[in-house]
Amino acid sequence: MSRRHAVPAVLAALLVLSTGLSAAPAGAAVVDPPIPSLTTVPEAPDHASERFGDPWDFGQATDVHTWTGAVMHASRFEVAGGQLIWGAAQPSHYWQIWPGYPGGLRLGREGAVHPVDPTRHSRVSLHLYTPIHIGGAVSFLTCVDLDDPTPGCKTQSTFIADEGWQVLTVPVPTDRPVYGMHIDLPTQTPAEFRLDWVRLHGTTTPIAVTLPRGLPADAELVVADAAGPADVDRPGRWSLGRTTELPAVGAGVQVDPSAWPPGTYRLGLAGAGLLSGMSAPITVSPAPQVQILDPDITGGEDFATAVRGNPWDFSDAADIEEVGNASWELRDGALHAVNAPGGPTGQLDPYVILSHPPLTTDRYHRFTITTRYEGAFDLRDAPGGGAHGRIGWMQADEPVRWQQTAELVHYPGHDTMTVVMGTQDRRAVMEHDLAQPGFGTSLPITRLRYDPNEDRGARRWSIDHIALRADDETRDGRFTVRLRDAAAVPGTTVSLFADVDAAGFDGVPLALDVPVGPDGAVDVPIDTRGLTIRTAWIHVEATTPAGARQRVYATGPLQVIPAGPPPAADVDRVFGAERTETAAELAELTHPDGAGTVVVAAAHAFPDALSAAPLAAALDAPVLLTATAQLSPATAAAIDRLSPSEVVVLGGTAAVSDAVVDVLRGGGRQVERIGGVSRYATAAAVAEALDAVVPGPARPPVVVDAGSYADALAVAPWAADEGRPLLLSDAGGFTEEVADLVADTIAGLLQLGGDPDPVTIAGRLASAPVAGVVGAADLLSAPSPAELALAATARREIRDRVLIASADDFPDALAAGAAAASLDAALVLTGRSAPHPATRTWLAAADLDPLFVGGPAAISDAAAVATIP
Repeated sequence: MSRRHAVPAVLAALLVLSTGLSAAPAGAAVVDPPIPSLTTVPEAPDHASERFGDPWDFGQATDVHTWTGAVMHASRFEVAGGQLIWGAAQPSHYWQIWPGYPGGLRLGREGAVHPVDPTRHSRVSLHLYTPIHIGGAVSFLTCVDLDDPTPGCKTQSTFIADEGWQVLTVPVPTDRPVYGMHIDLPTQTPAEFRLDWVRLHGTTTPIAVTLPRGLPADAELVVADAAGPADVDRPGRWSLGRTTELPAVGAGVQVDPSAWPPGTYRLGLAGAGLLSGMSAPITVSPAPQVQILDPDITGGEDFATAVRGNPWDFSDAADIEEVGNASWELRDGALHAVNAPGGPTGQLDPYVILSHPPLTTDRYHRFTITTRYEGAFDLRDAPGGGAHGRIGWMQADEPVRWQQTAELVHYPGHDTMTVVMGTQDRRAVMEHDLAQPGFGTSLPITRLRYDPNEDRGARRWSIDHIALRADDETRDGRFTVRLRDAAAVPGTTVSLFADVDAAGFDGVPLALDVPVGPDGAVDVPIDTRGLTIRTAWIHVEATTPAGARQRVYATGPLQVIPAGPPPAADVDRVFGAERTETAAELAELTHPDGAGTVVVAAAHAFPDALSAAPLAAALDAPVLLTATAQLSPATAAAIDRLSPSEVVVLGGTAAVSDAVVDVLRGGGRQVERIGGVSRYATAAAVAEALDAVVPGPARPPVVVDAGSYADALAVAPWAADEGRPLLLSDAGGFTEEVADLVADTIAGLLQLGGDPDPVTIAGRLASAPVAGVVGAADLLSAPSPAELALAATARREIRDRVLIASADDFPDALAAGAAAASLDAALVLTGRSAPHPATRTWLAAADLDPLFVGGPAAISDAAAVATIP
């Protein structure tokens, strides 16, 4: 069963930004310290903390991959004393996010398993020490494979580093998922570099800082942690830049603390002939670091325990049918072995065949192994190499005698890996060129085998435990979700949701605002008896009292076993089996005779589809939804029926791929993509497109919080009726795209004379002061999204129909805003599990025909019946 591959070549070095910290001379003039406007800010979202519950602070070796291929031209590379120490005498780099070896299975923390979402984590910050002035770069891989030749797969952001400690921040220059990231320092002379931390992060609340007046041009604003001054071994202070280079308004500047790890900081001023005292402390409050422990990738019931009655824990010889090409013994609850001599060629292929009765793969398919390897890491086909194994099996009556997975790369020391054998394409885990049927056929497996390595030498190894598990499952409609918050602070709460996939954070609520215990552990019993999703991906949103948030999916699904039939309900619905089908059904309702234009948006994220409603109404076009990588079948069928001549695609390639656009161009259709580098930029681009379609001067936009799908849905039909664009912004203030568009629109209207209508700020964005508002604003607020929908409906002229969508579950409601505008129908919101009282009261007084948008997963039958008086 030996299948060998060479160690792949890794990417070459690249490079290059920020300023160092100058120290004030003795006897420097003392000025007043800076005055920050805030004393507490929430930590910005951090990729490593959210994905692994473990920031890249180099407190442990798992923070960085140190093996062959992941580090290039380093004379020293180790994690020690809470820092990454990196020596080089020539251009070198290392992978902070290792994409994985081509040809091997993607496992563990590799970037192919944990891609970066650049819409949430848009910047990279390095706390770097360098003894020399040097240019460098952070390089990004947006294709899964290292050797993928596709143009645009590799991109970078450069920086310049001065001598000493500094914090450097560069943008992630892509809107596509990132599967690998390496840091490049092209030194030509021997040097030892140090990294105190690396953060791949989003943004947080900016701090307005008041500075003394009359500062010299070379004055520097510095930040220091609470521990004291900086030195080589304890980086504690760095420059935020010269005050003349910072965005200044009078004597004030804006400081962005997004790069700062949780902790306490003070600001000061330094420069030639200048020194200030330190400011009042600023606390960066830690974001949650929640990990879902159950359900998880390892799964639930173990085959060997449940069926054999004896787990494969190697506590006795009954666990083993055969060990080949190795000498071995059972000791201390593990199988210990060393490769046997391989004859004249040195060919070895050690293996372990597990003892078991015949097993079927329809349930047990999560293979987890805990191993230990001694010696150096090496993948070469030579003695001391071959540090990769694989899983093999034989099936009764199968023409292919033995089948095997692609390589599992093993690293020295203990290593635990889970291979999901039952993937949707059962060949996805197979050796790619053997054309084997895979682990998903109905034939029973008669022999299950693990090959630990392909080392031609006398490699020592051991196996502690092997399990073959089913997915986690509910019992009688119930399951307990186990969580752990590694950065728990008092007052943190978690909300749980169930999704049809592990993308988009768009699931239906299961439990809301559950307190996290003081030790960070929390068990949340959930009731799934009303849940129509059969394979549920649990995701969590955790929120601290300071407003820091984290969102994370479970690493494995939960199989929801029905506990009984759902209650019958006599309600009218428009819905499909999933969101793309629901959008197609709405298009059938609004455009029974076809449409000249259709708007297509991503199915797994709400911002683009919701900002589409005014443009879709102006174009008399339905909104359809699609998966990112391929055109969804329901959408393809709807387009065939509607027979449009034009298609408008919303969002960049990370939302709707070029492959989908190519399919949409079939039949001679004209396709236009409207998108930007972020959801905010896409909404602004849609607004500009709307201005080109709607006659007359541009209309002031309606602005909602980008994090509240229900707010956007509630006002979308009214905005569409008015021909007003729907823009998205952050809760704390207008984004640059929004501010620019609002300013341009108001300026244009003023040039035409008269008083333009004010900008409308709607929903929860209207309940607090918003930075960047131009002129007086029309505030459309309400205590809840359901009441906001009623307030927006009061501004409309509607016919005799009302669409009722979910205030809790956006997938089925994505196209409802455009549909309500097209039908001149009211759009109101209700709860998934229970009616909203305000909506029920309003419906009791209204003489309208109700139509629910979405199936029971969006609005349960019981809630639907109770919503209609």
